[in-house]
Amino acid sequence: MNAVINPAQPERAPVQVQGVATLVTAALCFGLNIPFAGLAGRLGVPGPDVVSVRILCMLVLALLMAAPRRISLHVVPRERAALLALGLVSALVSIAYVSSIAFIPVGVAAMVFYTFPLVILISSPFVERVKLSGLLWLACGLTFGGITLAIGPSCTQLDWRGLVLAGCASLAAASQFFLGSRAPGGGGLATIFWIQVIMLPFALSTSLVVGGPAPFEHFQAAIWPLGFATLGAMIGIIGQFTALPRVGATAAGLIFCLEPIVSTLFSGWLLGEILSITQYLGGLLVLAGIILSILQPVRRLPA
Repeated sequence: MNAVINPAQPERAPVQVQGVATLVTAALCFGLNIPFAGLAGRLGVPGPDVVSVRILCMLVLALLMAAPRRISLHVVPRERAALLALGLVSALVSIAYVSSIAFIPVGVAAMVFYTFPLVILISSPFVERVKLSGLLWLACGLTFGGITLAIGPSCTQLDWRGLVLAGCASLAAASQFFLGSRAPGGGGLATIFWIQVIMLPFALSTSLVVGGPAPFEHFQAAIWPLGFATLGAMIGIIGQFTALPRVGATAAGLIFCLEPIVSTLFSGWLLGEILSITQYLGGLLVLAGIILSILQPVRRLPA
């Protein structure tokens, strides 16, 4: 696990501990963001509009943070292609995940979306040249078995659009973590700013396609849940992209397993979305598979 501190390198310990703490905070804030986004949707502000508001707020915040400290937002040419790719997959993650909860319960969406740490692991032999063990394949079985339990018995009652959106968000999130761990754009504020610039036209276009933006009175009615969703997402984004280069994609995936737990529990209180016992059992299997997959050591293949 990348987050384990190596005693032989004590100078890196504070950086790694700080990175883990930052990612824990980001995961908790992301977990609270989704139920509030769901409540905003029930009040007439659909997912793409929620994402658009968040992006605009993030752009303003990034400029306000950069200007007084004269932080450069310049990106060197060799990093622009990777930063563009990171912005595109980030747009897909945000729009698809937030939009999925308009069709399926938050808890089910979280279970499907949070297979992305497993996608990271399965992809790692090709991306980061690591070897998968038998226990890691067991983790795959647990995860997909959990998804089957969560959506199988009630599959006819679940809207396929929500499942597809959550699945696409999961694949995009795996790409996002791989790209983010390499800090394209130099990492930090510059990376965050340009990601929002890239995401904005996609969020606005999606809003127009689904009939948005919502009427102004809908935004007024949803001002509080929209504000909490935006604040949670903003803190999560800053924490995620600040800490990913310090901790790495694999360890970050484990830490972000906190998010679906928070989302599911909080949505039960905020939205009244109580899942069945079978779906909760499926969620536990998904979580067990993800944790096993991340905790199981991987061996890097020879160059």
